[in-house]
Amino acid sequence: MNILNIASTAIVQQSQRMEQSAKNVAAAGDVNGEGAKIDLAREAVTRIEATNLTTANVNVIKAEDERTKTLLDIFV
Repeated sequence: MNILNIASTAIVQQSQRMEQSAKNVAAAGDVNGEGAKIDLAREAVTRIEATNLTTANVNVIKAEDERTKTLLDIFV
């Protein structure tokens, strides 16, 4: 499987996690409904994890780009 496809899919997944976490935090203000069940500390951890995983996958894409450039330089 293509490294770029894997990394970009992972970035999309982390973006979705961030979006869901943002919705959860917004709902936390509703203390009479589902908001009372929201763990804000856990949501903070989720956002930190998603940010770190996104950064890691961006670095994978950059490394693959550099590898491809190097290979092209060798063959051209």
